Amino acid sequence: MNNIHPKLDNPKLESMVSHNKLLVLISIGFVLCSCQPKEDVVIYPETVFELSEGKRSADYEENIAFWTQLSGLHPNELSMVEIGESDAGKPLHLILWNASGQWKDQKDRASNKSLVLINNGIHPGEPDGIDACQLLMLDILKSDSLQELYKNTSIAIIPVYNIGGALNRNSNSRANQNGPEEYGFRGNAQNLDLNRDCIKMDSKNAFLLAQLFHHLDPDIFFDTHVSNGADYQHVVSLLETQYEKLGGPLRSFLKDQMIPELYRAMELGGYPMTPYVNVWGRAPQDGGIEQFMDWPRYTNGLAALHHSLGFTIETHMLKPFAERVKSTKQLLSAGLVFASQEVESIRQTRKKQKEYYAELQSYPYHWELDKSKADTVTFLAYKYQESPSALGDYSLGTYQHDSLSLSIPYYNNYKTSKEIEKPTCAIIPAGYWQVADRLAAHGVEIERAKEARAVAVKRFAIKDFETLDSPFEKHYMHYQLHGEWEHDTLALRPGDYLVKTGGSKDRIIMETLLPDAMDSYFSWNFFDAILQEKEGFSPYVFDKKAADLLANDTSLAKGLEMWKAQQNAEPSHYEVLNWVYHHAPNFEHKTYYYYPVAFVY
Repeated sequence: MNNIHPKLDNPKLESMVSHNKLLVLISIGFVLCSCQPKEDVVIYPETVFELSEGKRSADYEENIAFWTQLSGLHPNELSMVEIGESDAGKPLHLILWNASGQWKDQKDRASNKSLVLINNGIHPGEPDGIDACQLLMLDILKSDSLQELYKNTSIAIIPVYNIGGALNRNSNSRANQNGPEEYGFRGNAQNLDLNRDCIKMDSKNAFLLAQLFHHLDPDIFFDTHVSNGADYQHVVSLLETQYEKLGGPLRSFLKDQMIPELYRAMELGGYPMTPYVNVWGRAPQDGGIEQFMDWPRYTNGLAALHHSLGFTIETHMLKPFAERVKSTKQLLSAGLVFASQEVESIRQTRKKQKEYYAELQSYPYHWELDKSKADTVTFLAYKYQESPSALGDYSLGTYQHDSLSLSIPYYNNYKTSKEIEKPTCAIIPAGYWQVADRLAAHGVEIERAKEARAVAVKRFAIKDFETLDSPFEKHYMHYQLHGEWEHDTLALRPGDYLVKTGGSKDRIIMETLLPDAMDSYFSWNFFDAILQEKEGFSPYVFDKKAADLLANDTSLAKGLEMWKAQQNAEPSHYEVLNWVYHHAPNFEHKTYYYYPVAFVY
């Protein structure tokens, strides 16, 4: 068996290990140095946020300098490690904290701790989490009671994920946002939106994040953001993994246990929450709120593929920066309390979740909103009305700050719209190594075929699809794919990739390799070469061959006559030849419009 192992760009670590590089690095970050006595007086660094009285957010250098200094003050419990090079050419850092100072390896952590992973600065123009995490960790390190409260939890923090965007600092690109004085830009060093890159993985950052999810296996994931869109009283909103799509034992655990507890804690903390408000051109109270679907391209969707409880924190753009940071810190604290208090139930439920999907035979992979039913939420709204435009004789919808407390519908019920029998193995031809590399980064085990043999498979014959007219994050995405599954015999070749199902990575396999899945690698253009013919014919050569084919194949001849009858005008000579060619043995039938990944059942 030749397994593909994810690789990290980390020369220092290359000299230390030859296998499982990231896991060893993380383990090193948590080794206990019990011989070092604590200082009697610890002078902690002041944050940029505090020094500016809540007006500034730490820039990239200030952020890294803060964590360097803080980890130096508490080497037993806190460490900062480099996990690889980002698109910006600078290393991506990870902050690791554990109250006990003892985390020998992943197995040890998994047996007695919850792990919370926090990602900051995926959109550096939305920096609230960057500063909130600094304040949060200072509180923890200064407080024995907080360390006791979080003793069953390990914390991993990405201080800033989109380093390229963080370095592109300005005061103007967030036109709707109330502070801070300066912030980063949404696009990364390739001008990619990294919260659309989690599956297609055009960035080095996305490869590193996939490897982090595999090796850390976080129980709970938080991604910190600032919203755009409607106006309302709430300082913070919450976007969680969609329950029905999450499925399995985690569905009810998330919906009925964790989410109510987070809402309760935020209410008590003075920041009553609302579900994420994805509403444009109208007031949220006029029609209610629809739950945002976290497809795998997003970090929440990535978390679901790894059976983690995923949350996106969205503070409100028009609220003062200081309040947004404090509410983010409050919500992260609530998540840590829940993670520590419910450590055993979280770990056991996630274990059952992985087993559930490994054993699942009929796999759901597409969902649609069911507006026939809705929950009701209390929404702290503002009055919405038509007002004159400042630009002249126009009108626009505006919010008047007359406070309203309303019960509005929250459409958070999705139903499965597509499901399929789960195969036992997917076969990826050796030429599609870019697909195999991406699966391997997520921890999918892949074998290489050692000998040629014939394999009974099912393959997808593409009939038609739609393609975006303009690029979306470097790609012209395909959608509305239609075709037919066909039984076939595949000539397996040495070096082809064998991806077996029946394990904890089945969600990643299915939702990337099924051709009509929302974020499949077909949708993201990884197989576009099959959509172009590679051979052709010259009319003066093929004319006689076409006549012979029609004379010797009555079904082919009947098919041609039926096709002619369906045309609005008499087909030209070339059009007739082209039809015969496309239905003749000469044509590349098993390549053109034939999805190359095959499935074994």
